[in-house]
Amino acid sequence: MEPGGTGGAARVAGIQVAGKTGTAQNPHGKDHAWFIGFAPYDNPKIAICVLVENAGFGGTEAAPIAGLCFERFLYGKVIRNEGKTKPPTIAQNR
Repeated sequence: MEPGGTGGAARVAGIQVAGKTGTAQNPHGKDHAWFIGFAPYDNPKIAICVLVENAGFGGTEAAPIAGLCFERFLYGKVIRNEGKTKPPTIAQNR
C-alpha cells in the first residue's frame, strides 16, 4: 500500500499489500465499512474481503482487520501488537 492512502491500516511489515477501502451508505443507520485486497503484491498468497456492517469508514474499521488477517496468515502470528495491549474487539467498539 502506498503511503497516504485510506488502506494504510492494512499494511504489513516487510510485505507489499494491495487493496481498496470503501464506505457503503446505509439509509437505516451507520455506513458499512469494507476493504478488499491481496498480499504479497508480487506473488499473492491471500486475498481478502472484509465487510463490517454499521461500522463507519473502510479505512478506519475494515482495513485494520484485514491487516491483522494478512499478518496471521503470512507470518503465522499477529506482529503489530507484540508487547502491546490486546487490540479492541468489535464488541468493545459498540
